[in-house]
Amino acid sequence: MPLPGPTPAWWSPTARAVISGLSGDTDRAHVAHAAVDAICQRVCDVLDAMRGFIAIDEVRIDGGLTASEILPQTLANLAGMPVELGAMDTTALGAAALAAVGAGVLATVEEIAELVPPLRELAPQSVRDSRDAWREFVARASSL
Repeated sequence: MPLPGPTPAWWSPTARAVISGLSGDTDRAHVAHAAVDAICQRVCDVLDAMRGFIAIDEVRIDGGLTASEILPQTLANLAGMPVELGAMDTTALGAAALAAVGAGVLATVEEIAELVPPLRELAPQSVRDSRDAWREFVARASSL
């Protein structure tokens, strides 16, 4: 099922950005790494919410952030499942394919994935169990 970006399961109209744990040794690379980790955590929040309705065995992603293997591999590790990288940005194609399903041109949503085969797949290398720490961080940051 295509996801249009990391729509947060924790959405709140009063939410503000929070960066914590900074020290004198923190540099731009640390902040960039934390941003990638936060994006992946948010995607996992959405996956967790979706698991109540459908089975999810893999995730397919595309777009600019997939040019580096850091984000896809972090997502595979956090989600504990393979991440397929698309060969191109398929946002518009996904919208058109969903319309095709609605119009009866394609029979099922599953046929959409066959239209654009993945470029490659990354398997989890080490499943990181930081989901509870993330949820606690979000809950505490929400009360600021």
